[in-house]
Amino acid sequence: MDYIPKQPAQLNFRNNCWPRMVEILDLLASRGIACRYEISGILAQKLNISPRAGSLQNLYIDLVNADLICADTFPVCFHSKLAGIRLTEKGKKLCHDFGWQVVESEWERLITHHSGSKQPRHTGAVLAFAHNARMRGWQVQVVPDTGVINFFPDARVEKDGKAILVEVELGVRKEPKWTLMGARQGYVALCAKTPESRASRIQECRSVGVGGMATDLHTLIKSRSETDSPLWVETWK
Repeated sequence: MDYIPKQPAQLNFRNNCWPRMVEILDLLASRGIACRYEISGILAQKLNISPRAGSLQNLYIDLVNADLICADTFPVCFHSKLAGIRLTEKGKKLCHDFGWQVVESEWERLITHHSGSKQPRHTGAVLAFAHNARMRGWQVQVVPDTGVINFFPDARVEKDGKAILVEVELGVRKEPKWTLMGARQGYVALCAKTPESRASRIQECRSVGVGGMATDLHTLIKSRSETDSPLWVETWK
């Protein structure tokens, strides 16, 4: 940031920590990203430190204790978990006081538009998919507004001018969902949990005569460090 706002008198953070805290608040306010590791990665690249540096993790703890952000950990796949963060109402007010525009958090949108508080596994899966899609160069919108009654895909991804509506599906026997997506988009785009569940979801799509593309969280997480790792693992007619 070019300008670091002065720390308000009611806060009591160490002066040497305040600039990095402002960077975190600014990223949450301006981008709406909810994956803590992704926020840390952006900061780490800028500051030339490790995204897992203890100094960064302590900042999140201090911001939570000051009620400027809230945090939770979501199960994703096998032993993988996603640490989510978002601004609290107090945090949003502080950002507004700084003159910043605050966009809706991905996590918050899942809560308000997709019963995210009642479905922590699904919330974690959607946030993990969004994070992994961005790592591969895709723009992501969580729970996009399609303008179509009873059609609420989990994400919209776009790259090279091509936009795709995506279902992140952890359940089984979802043939009606695939039929609807096929009717609305012309094909299915889905993210399952594992390669095995991906194969099962594809079979469901085939059973109702819908083609498409699929990926899974396990494969995405396992291959995220590979250069040019694709978002979509499999396509079918």
